[in-house]
Amino acid sequence: INQLLQALGVIDQPVHILFTHTATRIGLTHFCLPLMTLNLYAVMENIDPHLLEAASDLGARRWRTFYEVILPLSLPGLVIGSMLVFIFAFADFITPSLLGGGTKPVLPQMVVDALKNIFDVPMASALSMLLVVTVFLAFLGLLRWVNLDRLRL
Repeated sequence: INQLLQALGVIDQPVHILFTHTATRIGLTHFCLPLMTLNLYAVMENIDPHLLEAASDLGARRWRTFYEVILPLSLPGLVIGSMLVFIFAFADFITPSLLGGGTKPVLPQMVVDALKNIFDVPMASALSMLLVVTVFLAFLGLLRWVNLDRLRL
């Protein structure tokens, strides 16, 4: 990226991305984007094409068809994919430690450090419970927001 930007004349000095939060964000996006894409693809592939034709026959344009037909039918996949990506991104400690350099530790890194470096089992268990409770509350909030019981998953 640095060589391309320098060749185009956009920058003079190389940009240092490694061991920053930007590198962590890029790495997590690179890791989690296929999870979300495959989840949405699996749900959207099962949408009946006759529904799209019917919307077109009734005069709906592309955005209206997306908003009225495709989005409601793909909502379960969007919700499940979002939760899957949240869990993977929230519980990942390898990506922030390798790409972020461990300069600002995240919660899973603190759990590993508490066990590996200082062997503080009570602190590691408390941080692990905080991690589990946070994921559980996020899941409950997402269920309440989307009201998944009416979607009949």
